[in-house]
Amino acid sequence: MEQVNERIKSVVEEIPLVDTHEHIMPEAERGRYAVDFGYLFAHYNTSDLVSAGMPPRLMEAARLPMHHYRLAHIKRMKLHRVIPEPERTDMTLEERWQAT
Repeated sequence: MEQVNERIKSVVEEIPLVDTHEHIMPEAERGRYAVDFGYLFAHYNTSDLVSAGMPPRLMEAARLPMHHYRLAHIKRMKLHRVIPEPERTDMTLEERWQAT
């Protein structure tokens, strides 16, 4: 088994790029949305913050540009997902940063 692991490791180490499977907005669509730090809160890290006690509606307010993108993506892909409405839509960038 150790030989197999070593063979796999040596092959993987030769790969110039490894896909980290990020859930971020595609480059072609980024120009349509106000992109700021909220763009980075697309998937897993939001679940971590909500699990730690952040109200889901506050999370949606804190990542407002990404919220709009996600709604458009869900509609375009005809997905059946429910995303909470943002608690507020008028938070300043500083307020959104402090919320996260």
